Amino acid sequence: MAAAAPADFSPALEKRVSRGSHTIVLVQLLPEITSRTYHDFERLDEALDGVIKMYEHRLAELNPGVTQFSYELADLFKYLVSLADIAFLVFDPHTLKYDSYPVSWVQHQIYTRMRGSAAAE
Repeated sequence: MAAAAPADFSPALEKRVSRGSHTIVLVQLLPEITSRTYHDFERLDEALDGVIKMYEHRLAELNPGVTQFSYELADLFKYLVSLADIAFLVFDPHTLKYDSYPVSWVQHQIYTRMRGSAAAE
């Protein structure tokens, strides 16, 4: 895998998060407040996949007629940073509340997930 872990990731954010935790993704695609939306996922892994699909959907919009895309993890990370805002609310079953995580944490989770997938192949 060519991309390195996100440079601005804080290890202090890396606490044990259950991959099966309910996750809400808050997204503001553009500077306009009307572009705010959310996506609801039963599991953190599904939310990470959802963010990747959101990027791939954007690639399809920018490249009509192209059916397959190839991109680097760094491209996905640039896309996430280019959004007006994105945050994950992940349910913590121990405290019975949702914890908020910033884009650097999301990038690190995607990096870890993809690194694990590449190792399994």
